[in-house]
Amino acid sequence: MIRKTDFALLPEGFCVHFAPCGAWASCDGEAKDGKTATGAEEKEDGRTTEREAGLWKARLADLFARMRAGGRLRDFFYDMDREPTLDEWLAYAGRPQYRFLIVRDAERDAPLGFLNIEAGRFAHFCTLPAAPYARLVAAGRQALAWAGRRFGLGELLGITPACYRHVFAYLGAVGFTPLARIPKAVYCHGRWRDAVLSRWLREGGERSEAA
Repeated sequence: MIRKTDFALLPEGFCVHFAPCGAWASCDGEAKDGKTATGAEEKEDGRTTEREAGLWKARLADLFARMRAGGRLRDFFYDMDREPTLDEWLAYAGRPQYRFLIVRDAERDAPLGFLNIEAGRFAHFCTLPAAPYARLVAAGRQALAWAGRRFGLGELLGITPACYRHVFAYLGAVGFTPLARIPKAVYCHGRWRDAVLSRWLREGGERSEAA
């Protein structure tokens, strides 16, 4: 079965494309201004056509090529000793526990990066160096806010290598707050390094009991 793919328009000229994982496939859709427009070719049982599946794979492949050109692959896959192959990238994006969102500039029809939500709890993301910093911050804030509303997420956690100092300003700008530094928590570029645990809370959302 090919997983159903969706598209959503966000404020400030952004949009997201995503393929719901099995655990969330029954989420109700929304429309413009945070609402989902489902593909016209969707079948009655919720599957997509081969054409839609091909378009989703092409978007992932394009994002992969842009990440490679911008030097982002090694930054994101810091626990590998090499860059992933395209097949490994597609397998990563297609894991059933992931909600993988491609964030795009709708006005320029160009990808800005992605937000990957793991098991409704952890956030992983990567931005491309193709847009002004302020634009990337706005895209990150809008994508997180939309995902929080769409999937009923009150909070998300992130783990970042402490040596990635350049990332923390962006984390703060999109709404993450550092909680703790964890010694030797991640394998990063060939050695075990400290990591910073941070948390994003949805505006108006409830703090979970696990927090």
